[in-house]
Amino acid sequence: MPARQVPGGWTAKHWAMSDTMVLEQSRIRGRGEDDLVRLRFVAVVGIVLLNAVDLLLTRYLLQRGAVEANPLMVLVIGGGWGVAIKLGIPILAGFRHLTAPLIRRAVLALCWVNVLYVAVVAWNVHVLVSRVG
Repeated sequence: MPARQVPGGWTAKHWAMSDTMVLEQSRIRGRGEDDLVRLRFVAVVGIVLLNAVDLLLTRYLLQRGAVEANPLMVLVIGGGWGVAIKLGIPILAGFRHLTAPLIRRAVLALCWVNVLYVAVVAWNVHVLVSRVG
């Protein structure tokens, strides 16, 4: 008995295989979306924590005679505005990202911001170690 033909020249076997593949792809896509949501959360928390560490290290180093290298922060880093800027902006931006629609490029951008702040904190640690040693 020949395979039953359906529109487009596909057989019933092809349709069954395509339905299975669509279900598998949706399962994979769903898991990937959960991973992306988790990555977005970790990236936002990372940015806030790295900003806090940057703020603490910078203030500690400034008390010991270091100079702020960021010309935008040099005027405010020592006062309350420094805390508001270094923690308030990342918290507000993070809240905005966590409540916004999930966009893969935005999540990847958050990850790159984390890489940038890891470099900043690493530099602060380097300055701290070189001043102590």
